Amino acid sequence: MKNIITPFKEYLNESNSERIYSGEEVWDYFSKIESEHQSKDEDPIHNGHDVQIKENDYVLRNIQIQDLINNDIDLETFIKNELEFYKEDWDVNDVTSYGLIGNNDYASDVLIDGYHRITQKVINGEDTFKVFIPLSSKYY
Repeated sequence: MKNIITPFKEYLNESNSERIYSGEEVWDYFSKIESEHQSKDEDPIHNGHDVQIKENDYVLRNIQIQDLINNDIDLETFIKNELEFYKEDWDVNDVTSYGLIGNNDYASDVLIDGYHRITQKVINGEDTFKVFIPLSSKYY
């Protein structure tokens, strides 16, 4: 992956004129996404993040993938492991759903939903991922 020189924070502080989504709208969106890789019991959206999601308001923005990886060691490890494990079995497929930034037990302002989608974008050679960002984020 190539180095991204524009900092994560700069992307998050761009124009505030975009639509603001309620936590209920974002919850509704993510609660309907079917995961190919995990059951609802294992899915972070259905396993403890519902209150956090519903309590925030969000904007939807394209974020540099490398910035998301640099901000989250778990995401970096996940992508490396997935790419190594499946290296020759991945196909280029369009990613049409979004990711979600939030807080987990270990870190703030990290990807809490969309690990497989962002990995697919890396495989596709894409540089950005569209994610919902809470207005309460320190990066907003």
